[in-house]
Amino acid sequence: MPVKTTILLVDCNEDTLLSIKDGLESYDRSYEVDWVKDASECLNYVRQKKPDLFLINIMLPEMDGFTLMEKLKMTDAKNAAFIYMTAKYDYDMIKKVNMLTADDFIAHPINIPELILRIQKIIIWRCYRKRPKAKD
Repeated sequence: MPVKTTILLVDCNEDTLLSIKDGLESYDRSYEVDWVKDASECLNYVRQKKPDLFLINIMLPEMDGFTLMEKLKMTDAKNAAFIYMTAKYDYDMIKKVNMLTADDFIAHPINIPELILRIQKIIIWRCYRKRPKAKD
């Protein structure tokens, strides 16, 4: 039986949330996708569950995605992977995302096949990093 990968979507646009959730779950049944509409709901969610991966819109109403990630890094969810969603896809945004140690980012409108590839890359990389080191 495949291991479930829990993904938490954080976006204030319900249509975007449902579209991404449907796209991911229809592609791979091992993805368990939950969603919340703002930073407060996200912080409450992580008190109960620990997602493997966060997909966070940078532009949230009460707190931007960067600040949310900083807060999440101070919780038990600190070891989760982070992918940012952004409508502003330029050098300054890429630099900021990389400085904050997010695992990846993707531009709006979200292309589901591209998102799936990015998620798979992160899962593979994290599995590789967890492997025991070879002894000489």
